[in-house]
Amino acid sequence: MGHEDARPPGASSASCRNLKVRYLIFDAFGFGGTVRAVLSVANYLAGRNYDVEIISIMRWREKPVFSIDPRITIRVLNDTGNWKPRRWLNWRLLATAGARLLTRSSLIHPDDEAYGLFSRLTDARLLRYFKRIASGVLITTRASLNLFAARHVAPSVIKVGQEHLPSQRYTQRLRRDIRDKYPQLDALVTLTESDRNEYAKMLGDAPACLLTVPNPVPQMLPRQATPDQKVLVAAGRFVPQKGFDLLIEAFARVAVRRPDWTLKIFGNGPDREKLQQMIEDRGLRGRALLMEASTTIEEEFAQASVYVLSSRFEGFPMVVLEAMGCGLPVVGFDCPTGPRDIIRHGEDGLLVERENVAALAESLLGLMEDPEKRKRLGARARASVQRFAIEVIGPRWVELIEALSRSKGVAASQHGAAGK
Repeated sequence: MGHEDARPPGASSASCRNLKVRYLIFDAFGFGGTVRAVLSVANYLAGRNYDVEIISIMRWREKPVFSIDPRITIRVLNDTGNWKPRRWLNWRLLATAGARLLTRSSLIHPDDEAYGLFSRLTDARLLRYFKRIASGVLITTRASLNLFAARHVAPSVIKVGQEHLPSQRYTQRLRRDIRDKYPQLDALVTLTESDRNEYAKMLGDAPACLLTVPNPVPQMLPRQATPDQKVLVAAGRFVPQKGFDLLIEAFARVAVRRPDWTLKIFGNGPDREKLQQMIEDRGLRGRALLMEASTTIEEEFAQASVYVLSSRFEGFPMVVLEAMGCGLPVVGFDCPTGPRDIIRHGEDGLLVERENVAALAESLLGLMEDPEKRKRLGARARASVQRFAIEVIGPRWVELIEALSRSKGVAASQHGAAGK
């Protein structure tokens, strides 16, 4: 399956009614491209009579950031915000037990970037839940959870691993474990064709089903951005990966030429103070603004005219799909995976050499000084991302699930009846 639109053997378009499909995700209630993409496909499946359950390992918010179809069952394994101990508990005993339970996880891979948030308690709850699951489809959404499924979930369960990060970002130890354990998955789904090729080299012929299914673009707003807004916009976690330090440096170079333009960066994270200091040091106070993360980011995009992707690396940046869906042309670094799978250089956006601040500044200035080009690229961007619409991506998941169900030789009705 060497092409982006490849399908698993024997796939059909018939509906698989009542098939139990479970998603295992770190935090279904949080921000992020992975959460939004997973929920988008889960909602699509629920709307087509699949019995969908989302298992959220963590929960820190009372309500989810993104909408979840009411037909979907949500199961939270570790509700960190609502736990209240009973008065009669022996606090000394509780403290002793807690010290044992809250030691580092032995099930989650130590090279997972969120490893410190897992514990023996999360291990116990994961194992307790999956011990009684003997059928259906399980879709896991990060490398450490893919490995957990391969090692600890019953062979009778159809296991589909998703990769949301490029394989090159993983440590040698994690890549070694992937080579060892991923063959026990029934399918591995990557977001880009280049990453699929990397896994094909790494894994050989196993798992038997290795294919690319991009993330779907969120539903587009009826209102779209207009080229007369003199605002550059970016969004993401305030962490080195997103390269906002590079973006601020690039904006400092163009701000002198275009004093009527503003840069807004939406997000949160540990590098906020460092980035704010960069803004102060370069005399950009009031022109480069660090905004809080927004749950209605599309509304913010509609009030800008150019989106900037300054990431040092990406998997498949959902924020680019969101921006293009709002009619924003995107200027982005050409990371090894992700941006080039979405942006068509010169047609619906611009790609520049990775981490080249001077080239980023030059491309931004070209768009800032040419409203007609912004309008042309923005209109093409909005049309271009239709190839990632849920009506296109959703059926590919349906075909994969049905094909894997048939390959296991288990009827869909049997899946739906078990493990509820």
